Amino acid sequence: MPNGGSVCCNECAYGRAQNRQCDINGTDVTRFFLCRSFRKPHQSHTAARQQWRMLNRLAPGIVYRIENSYPVVGLAPKPAFQIQPVSCLFTPRNENEKYYIKAARGANAEAIVTAEGYFVVRKNSKMADDETYTTPTCAKRMRAQLKNNEVVVDYRFVQDHIFKTPSSAASVVLGRSANGLIEWKQKDGTPLAKNKPPRVRFVVKEAL
Repeated sequence: MPNGGSVCCNECAYGRAQNRQCDINGTDVTRFFLCRSFRKPHQSHTAARQQWRMLNRLAPGIVYRIENSYPVVGLAPKPAFQIQPVSCLFTPRNENEKYYIKAARGANAEAIVTAEGYFVVRKNSKMADDETYTTPTCAKRMRAQLKNNEVVVDYRFVQDHIFKTPSSAASVVLGRSANGLIEWKQKDGTPLAKNKPPRVRFVVKEAL
């Protein structure tokens, strides 16, 4: 797939922030990096992957180093960075502190707060099959992005996933506007509001 510099972070819709960092991964915007989420402004992920087939071979959550000084034909670029939470050990801060959502349209999810305070929706959780008219635009985008990045397949999480806030997680799972501090509850009915986690922090690590 010849790229000639046109398929890279520098040309991606997610690299338009004033701080010149990727909106998704937080890496520096440069013509030498590329990830699976690449798309041109006003272009869908599906259209981007149809136009540049190589994107389908890139793994989610990894930023790749590319060489733009000559055409790259058929070969995936070299992994450069892997985006991970500061702690990737998704263990509850308390074994008894697990939160659940079970609601209409198939929503059935489990989440934990880690020892570091991250809010994580667990693998095999299922989000609602459709969305209501109250679904925030950001939640709609996030649901679509999780599907495009294959974190969610057939409305089911195939891996643990960190959300920036409990409410964004609840809105994605429920397919509607939601207050995560109220919607997420322990088995005894205790809401998350009594144990609100801090904001999530991420770190960029060298890929193996």
